[in-house]
Amino acid sequence: MRRTFLAVIAALLLLSLVAVPSSARPARWAVCGEWRRIAVPDQDTIGRLTSVAVVSPDEVWAVGSLGDESTSASLALHWTGTRWERAAFRKTAQLSAVAVASATDVWAVGSRDAKTMPEDTPPHLFTARWTGARWESVTVELQLRGTLEDVAAIPGTRQLWAVGYTSNGAPLVIRWTGERWHRASVPLDLGHLTAVVAFRESAWAVGYVGQRMIALRWDGSRWNRVGAPPGVASSIDGTRSDGLWVAGSVGSQRPALFRWNGARWFRVWTGTGQGYLSGVVVPAPGVVWAVGTRSFTEPRPLVVRRGLDGWHTASIKGARGYLTAIDGTPNNLWVTRFSNYPDYEPPYFDTYHRC
Repeated sequence: MRRTFLAVIAALLLLSLVAVPSSARPARWAVCGEWRRIAVPDQDTIGRLTSVAVVSPDEVWAVGSLGDESTSASLALHWTGTRWERAAFRKTAQLSAVAVASATDVWAVGSRDAKTMPEDTPPHLFTARWTGARWESVTVELQLRGTLEDVAAIPGTRQLWAVGYTSNGAPLVIRWTGERWHRASVPLDLGHLTAVVAFRESAWAVGYVGQRMIALRWDGSRWNRVGAPPGVASSIDGTRSDGLWVAGSVGSQRPALFRWNGARWFRVWTGTGQGYLSGVVVPAPGVVWAVGTRSFTEPRPLVVRRGLDGWHTASIKGARGYLTAIDGTPNNLWVTRFSNYPDYEPPYFDTYHRC
């Protein structure tokens, strides 16, 4: 879901190593090039952050849920340039993803359980919209139960794509046309769609069925399945429709990155040991950042970067648990993190920033 241009890539990489405007940094930061932890409201409460979307250096959104799966409450955090503030939600939902159409048109998706329904009833699809002043839930008028995993704004329009899966395990794609949600037909009967990226005339949705990656492409009139290598897809991003990156895992849960070069999908990087990648961003052509987890017995954050000098892996000093999402520009990257309760002491979730 992100952008930039090739002609300035060298300059952008250089700027990421030297001084940048103060508006790109949280307050009182003097040094760039390192990941810094930024505390969030309710961080000592059980919960998780699952998605982050950068509007500008001074405005960022992160979403997730508070509590465990049986007592979850919506969690939406707004970065105002100096601190995170919690935004109120009128309805309780587990939020999976957030996407930005504009500063006054931000969308979150996920699932919501109806209080009047008996236990084990599949959840309702949930979508909500930030209008610049408050979050308002938007009804999905479809006779469906399931979960929405990701959402992407279509550039230059008031429209969106959202993906997920139904309660019976079928892949789900819906489109916001500016007035209501419509279900799109997809050439699959089984599978989970986990991520979507949108361009003006095309879009991609990825996911998995078993250990096989699913890749679907919107050609402007319909969704078509495209062959993909073995693996599980968690996140997708790219600056153009013929140069895409997918983060996920392969084999016995080894972190992996996949690439679409305009003709085919292929695996380009595989980590050592167990783990997975849950988020990827392409802040500039030729530059890729991905985040996830290494090890499942004692989860530790994993950061993967591809620059002009090749691939690099790293951790975030002092952090443990799972990195769930990443977004931003070369000089303004944000990451969300959570740890399993009761395995770790608070904070149970927080964010990290790199200028």
